[in-house]
Amino acid sequence: MAMFKELGELKQQVMGLDMATERDVWTTQKDAPIYEQGTISTKSLGYKGIWNLQQNHLSCIASKNYKIIQHREAFEKLFDTFSRLGVKVKGRIRNDGDRVAGEFLFESMVSDGEDGIKMGMHIQNSYNLTQSLHAQLYAYRLVCSNGMMLGKAIEDVNLRRIHIGNFDVAREMEIFIKKAINSNEELKKLVNEAMTDSLEWEATKLIVKGLISTKKYQKRIIELLRDTYNITRWDIYNAITNLATHEESLSEAVESWLQTQAQKLLLNEPIQIKREEN
Repeated sequence: MAMFKELGELKQQVMGLDMATERDVWTTQKDAPIYEQGTISTKSLGYKGIWNLQQNHLSCIASKNYKIIQHREAFEKLFDTFSRLGVKVKGRIRNDGDRVAGEFLFESMVSDGEDGIKMGMHIQNSYNLTQSLHAQLYAYRLVCSNGMMLGKAIEDVNLRRIHIGNFDVAREMEIFIKKAINSNEELKKLVNEAMTDSLEWEATKLIVKGLISTKKYQKRIIELLRDTYNITRWDIYNAITNLATHEESLSEAVESWLQTQAQKLLLNEPIQIKREEN
């Protein structure tokens, strides 16, 4: 993913994000040739099309209750809130047209025994029903550049709004940001607790296999841990987030799944372990 940028550069990028609009949906009799003279079309009362103006394509067909949240609207409100609260932020945005995701880092830090962890937030939105408006805590470990999604580990600092109904994006984002910039102690507690465990090598491998069901990912994570002395939950967590962050071949869905599984280690959730038969 791209390097983190100053807010001024990000604002220019936000102005280039795709916009969407609504279009009527028309239906024809099953198997009837479309546009043929005499074909009867009926306007749908229950559905509407979501049209990406920049891509000039249909993003999705949604219910009549669907409300478009423009990418620009969501991110512009962020900048307004950062400015009003006096929060200094760097960030980066990935624009895939119908989907957009952004990561923003505050100046506040949490100690990890190395170079520290920068606190921040992750926000994403879509026009194609694949993602609601979602903001969650995010952190960035400086020593290894690992990204840390924390929406499960610190779930009380989480904003998710489906594209239905009326809500004030600016107000809800401001509430979320105020919570996010004051979450250092929660992350510090999780990190410190994860650093205290000491695990034997065989137990480490069983934990990885219990968390990660895909064998090729198991192998990669175990290799990352092989030379680690006195392995802890924190080490396993970082091996998984390292793979999620730096493996370019991963799909967005797999990356998100790895991050979710890794957070189970921070929470010290029970892990179902299957011992290999001889």
